[in-house]
Amino acid sequence: MSSLDPTRNIFRADATPSFKGPADRFTGDVTINRLASATPPGFLAAVRVLFAPNARTVWHSHPKGQILHCIVGVGEFQREGEEIIKLFPGDTVLIEPDVKHWHGAAPDQAFIHIAINADDEAIWMEPVVR
Repeated sequence: MSSLDPTRNIFRADATPSFKGPADRFTGDVTINRLASATPPGFLAAVRVLFAPNARTVWHSHPKGQILHCIVGVGEFQREGEEIIKLFPGDTVLIEPDVKHWHGAAPDQAFIHIAINADDEAIWMEPVVR
């Protein structure tokens, strides 16, 4: 018989309330749900982020990179010095460590993505100017 606890590390949907994206990290109406956050020795965190039309992150980077998986709506993503890329449900973006970027909703569409980060780390910078 196994001594593993089958309920360990199950993150229940009703146990993690939504919260608003802080104004120093987001522009516009953003709602975040923490899906999972590992405790040592784990190192991954996952959040679901709902962006109202035209809402977005500020410029930022992640020391260990980030993965975005798009699930609803139309989004936008930009690496510093590159063109804005439209994102659609099913798209996945791998963002390399220390790459300055932003992401959010298209001007006329809401957008939801899952963000997976190592250690939930980010370096937050200035707002996006369009």
